[in-house]
Amino acid sequence: MALIFANSSINCVAFSGYQKSRVAKVSYNPHLQHQVTSTATQLQSSLSDNNNNDILDKITSELKEISECTSLAYSYISKPNQDVSVEDVVLASDAVDNEAKKKSTDETTTQLYTNQYLSLRQRTHEFGRYQLLVKLLSSDYDAYIKTAEFLSPSRINRGDLPNVQDVAYVETLASTGDEITRTTSSTAITGNDGEQLVADCELQDLSYNDSPLDKLLLSIFRKLVTENTGGVTSDIPGIKGLLAQGRQYMTQELPEGVTYEEHTTAQHTMVKNTLAGLMTPVLPPFYRIFMSGIVPKLGTDYDGKQIGPWFYAPWLTSIVTPTFFGFLGKRLKVFVHVMCTSTHY
Repeated sequence: MALIFANSSINCVAFSGYQKSRVAKVSYNPHLQHQVTSTATQLQSSLSDNNNNDILDKITSELKEISECTSLAYSYISKPNQDVSVEDVVLASDAVDNEAKKKSTDETTTQLYTNQYLSLRQRTHEFGRYQLLVKLLSSDYDAYIKTAEFLSPSRINRGDLPNVQDVAYVETLASTGDEITRTTSSTAITGNDGEQLVADCELQDLSYNDSPLDKLLLSIFRKLVTENTGGVTSDIPGIKGLLAQGRQYMTQELPEGVTYEEHTTAQHTMVKNTLAGLMTPVLPPFYRIFMSGIVPKLGTDYDGKQIGPWFYAPWLTSIVTPTFFGFLGKRLKVFVHVMCTSTHY
């Protein structure tokens, strides 16, 4: 019996060792492991290459779109004033409308970040249309008026026009939806005493809420006006108080021995000193060099000579002026005009 049990134990141990040997042989196969590792590496590399190619293609497409829009903007800017026609402005408006429609329907366009989120091409055409309107305004005023009235307000907001003088104002009645066209040109009327007067504005009054920056700058400006006018002040708060100060200073009686020409020069000096005080001593030299292009005193033959104004000066002024001088007129909008001898500006 003991012998049988011993033989059985030996057989069991042998069988167990045989099973372990088989398991060991199955669980470790160097060649198979190398193939699996190599396949996984190739798959990962392929996926990585595809992702890199997709990213590279997207970046290339975005850069190409930016380059095309830059070239398009330059073509608008570089077009000579005398070559701009009404048709050019209308075609630019068509391009703006087409890009607005394409943004919501064209899958190729919506995949580009610059157009999907920044509307770069549409904004480029809007910029170009504005430039064409400015050029048309300087070269053919009557054609500009007709073009502005044709495109506004149906395709161009009135506030986006470079000039609204003499452009008919179209008002939509909220009750009926009917459109009423009103001209904004100055119409002279005759008063009771025969004096020529200007008709009252027919537009509704607008109320504005001054920002904290507006209130701060206005208080500083009024203080400077008081200092530079010899103590002219007013208890009326806000912009109305500033108007009262100006009215009092402009209509006050001339001091004894002071001529009208001398008082006019004093008024110009007051305005200059007030604006200089508001700009602090830092900004005037900056404007002289980087805006007007006046060479500072460097001991050269060009000292004091003006080689500007620089091409970016009107654009930078259109940003700075509404921001820091908006308190003088809340609907202030600086328009970039070409300097010319036209009396319509």
